[in-house]
Amino acid sequence: MIVLVALILGTLYVSAVWLLVRNYLLAWIFVLLASSSTYAFGAFAIVLIKIHIYPVDFLDLCLLSAGILRFRVQDLKLSTINILVGAYLLLFGLSVVRGLAMFDVATVGNEGRGLIGEVIAFAYFTTIPHDRKTVKRIVFAQIAFSAVLAFICVLHYVGVPIGGAVGITNGQQIYDKGAIDRGLPAGAAASIELSLLFATSWAVYRKHSRWLPLLIGIFIALVIVMQHRSVWAMLAITLAAAGFIDSKIIRYLWKIGGAVAVVVCIAVFSYLGLRARLTEEFRNSATNTDTLQWRIEGWERSLSDDQSPLSVLIGLPVGSGYLRLDSNAGGYTNFQPHNELINQYLRVGLFGMVLLVLFTIRPIYIYFRYPDSGSLFYPTPSAWILVIIGVIVFGFPYSFSVELFALVAMANGLIEAPPEGSLNRSFSLQSRKVTS
Repeated sequence: MIVLVALILGTLYVSAVWLLVRNYLLAWIFVLLASSSTYAFGAFAIVLIKIHIYPVDFLDLCLLSAGILRFRVQDLKLSTINILVGAYLLLFGLSVVRGLAMFDVATVGNEGRGLIGEVIAFAYFTTIPHDRKTVKRIVFAQIAFSAVLAFICVLHYVGVPIGGAVGITNGQQIYDKGAIDRGLPAGAAASIELSLLFATSWAVYRKHSRWLPLLIGIFIALVIVMQHRSVWAMLAITLAAAGFIDSKIIRYLWKIGGAVAVVVCIAVFSYLGLRARLTEEFRNSATNTDTLQWRIEGWERSLSDDQSPLSVLIGLPVGSGYLRLDSNAGGYTNFQPHNELINQYLRVGLFGMVLLVLFTIRPIYIYFRYPDSGSLFYPTPSAWILVIIGVIVFGFPYSFSVELFALVAMANGLIEAPPEGSLNRSFSLQSRKVTS
């Protein structure tokens, strides 16, 4: 029986890897489907030999394997992107090996899952095909994904028992109180905000459905109603950046999206079951600073532990835990600090943190230096630059999820710096009106 199960799983694994190697768009759709299911129903897990096993772990394993295979031999040249990807994966692999030498497989596996999104983005999503039609479909899938999240959020607010769940372990539902109050977790709200940027740029510069302005208004309204202050900061900073990078986005949102958002907000607050609760929650969101103080305390105490020179450079082994004193909990807790850079520093050290920062800002740097290097970005280069800025902002109060950081990896795979000395025409970040 065991041999039969192993044979079936092995066949499924090989078939899935072969499919993901050949079809990048399908891999992206699978990731979005897995994330939407998690945001809607929670992450179902079983505990086997102390290891929490999630269905999405199979997809993660297949994506990692497919990412390695997608780097063809001729692509293994000494380039900036390959150096960044290779060095980060080497550091993470070293941290895992060191962890296995010190701890058991269950401890390393359970904790290593917290960084798997970044690893998958580095290994797989940087291999995006240089095909404008594929990029268009990827952006369409991202907008459709956010539309599904918006629908889940609306169902949650009208009383349907969906959304807000963060986990199911051995059949026991685990809820995050903050997520329930807000309809969806912050990661889902962040995806909606990024899709707002893509959708607005699409509406300004490309042919689009007459329903797209309505969807843009719904996105704006839900980003506000869900009351994730970190996502409010994303929205404010990306729109401020759009004022310098692509002012047409601001004008469109002011004229079209803003009007629709006002109508949607009025409709939401007219629903008697929500008016009183949301009014009180908005008051708390505007005045409550406890969450910020809790985060800052967690950052400080995570960095205050004594570390050796080696751990400062390459991090502590995966499995070391995040034990720290939490004044709110009245004792010690073992949770990741809510900050992407600190998480990276603790597990891949200063070297790994710098690699991730360089990887994240690389598309922005190259585009500003070589304005004609973003020809593959759809719907416009400015939309992708703003999306990367949004992801950066989100990384300060939270860690990256795979669907967020994958967009940064795609931008790295699409953008190409011309060779030194080549002629580079100076284009504005604001794209011209096109018809496709």
